[in-house]
Amino acid sequence: MSKTKTSTRLRVTKNYDMFDFSPENRPADTKNRRDLRKSMQTHGFIPAYPLHCVRNGGTNYIVKDGQNRLRMAQELGISVWYVICDDDANISEINNTQRRWSTKDYAESFAAQGFKDYIELLEFADTHKMPIWQSACILASSGRINAGQTRRFREGKFKIRSREMADRIARIYRALVDINRGVGTKYFICALFAACCVKGFDDERLIKKAKAAPELLETRGERDGYLSVLENIYNRRIGHKFPLRVEAENAMRKRHMLYDRDRKSVA
Repeated sequence: MSKTKTSTRLRVTKNYDMFDFSPENRPADTKNRRDLRKSMQTHGFIPAYPLHCVRNGGTNYIVKDGQNRLRMAQELGISVWYVICDDDANISEINNTQRRWSTKDYAESFAAQGFKDYIELLEFADTHKMPIWQSACILASSGRINAGQTRRFREGKFKIRSREMADRIARIYRALVDINRGVGTKYFICALFAACCVKGFDDERLIKKAKAAPELLETRGERDGYLSVLENIYNRRIGHKFPLRVEAENAMRKRHMLYDRDRKSVA
């Protein structure tokens, strides 16, 4: 349980410079907060919802909760109500009681704190125009999505294991999504990862055949469904059919066993 070290007496000020924004928090956004602007123009800064601040070692305070209200108050020139509560509550814990943090929120928070793997993740996702969570899965070289991965990501424990593999998958992803944007899902990424784990899998063959028969690149709701789609495309007009789905599933089972074993040995 979080322990409060100082009084939470309600205070008010128009000295906006006394507040600093925490690098752990999401960037303040007033451009997309029309309802907040309208409310604060009408009612001002409501004292019942003060800023949650902690001491910054000097005369300033770090805002742990309320950064959008602070920025909006500054733009409107109205007084700010705040409390100083030097507790050990995590920024994401506080904000999750309001709007749940997205994958991007977590990534940007840890990147702002200097976590190199999260910085590279954001750069990778931007470069390849891929969703952040899909990018994280292939950079972590796991090719799967589960509760354990999600928890470690939100705890700042995300680690990049294979940039080369991730770049390969991202290149195929972009080529196929350009054919059918509808396939750009997390399950499609998992299917591509599994296919790339198959020895002898030919990236160019898949891309070339998909471009030749775009109607075969259909959307599915799970990884194995997409593996069947990829196999169908891969074997188009080929006499000897390559069992891509079976080979991919076998490759992933072996990979997950090794991945889990390595994690347990490190833990």
